[in-house]
Amino acid sequence: MISYKGRQIPQTFEEIVDPRHTALIVHELLNDFCAKGGAFDKAGRIIDVSGILAGVRALIAEARKQKIKLVYVRYTNQADYSTLSDPMIVRQYDTITNPNSPPPASVEGTWGWENLDEVKPQPGDTVVKKYRVDSFIGTNLDHILRWNGIRTMVILGAGAEAGIVPTVTHAFNLGYFVVAVGDCIRPTEPAWLDDAMKFIGRSATVKPHAEILQAWRSRAPA
Repeated sequence: MISYKGRQIPQTFEEIVDPRHTALIVHELLNDFCAKGGAFDKAGRIIDVSGILAGVRALIAEARKQKIKLVYVRYTNQADYSTLSDPMIVRQYDTITNPNSPPPASVEGTWGWENLDEVKPQPGDTVVKKYRVDSFIGTNLDHILRWNGIRTMVILGAGAEAGIVPTVTHAFNLGYFVVAVGDCIRPTEPAWLDDAMKFIGRSATVKPHAEILQAWRSRAPA
């Protein structure tokens, strides 16, 4: 820890990810985005997360063991597109006004809006519905973190360039330490991963899941 103007501030990586003040954010690992038969799969652009699920599950299991706050963030739509902003409606107008078009992805209450079976939330976990790519806009995420004494946010999941970049940047601006799990993040398009991680790395410390697990296990709370 370092002391500055009466504030005790974590400095080392182990201090930053101390289980006592860390939350694990599971970002958009939803059936519609990542599962066979989901909306993205039907559109030919499924997000392949098969290579990250082992690491994701290991972090979730350790978080539960150490009573680290688990927050599942879900992009959320209404079937009639009523939650879209005016610019979003303009961009999707032809689809929205076509009576033969399928409903949007991740409609609240549907199978597609649920998390993958491998990473489903359990009782006691928190699910945050977001209607914009930034997980803080129009949600109670900031309140949830502060009410639980959270200083550090560890984030993983799908949508690197779409939702994780703005969420990480916003968290940093709100004063949170952010750790991005580099080997447990996937973009909506594979070609965008490297660029997304460059932007994520401007506001977050990027670490593989094994280093985070090691840090958590070395600082298990009493």
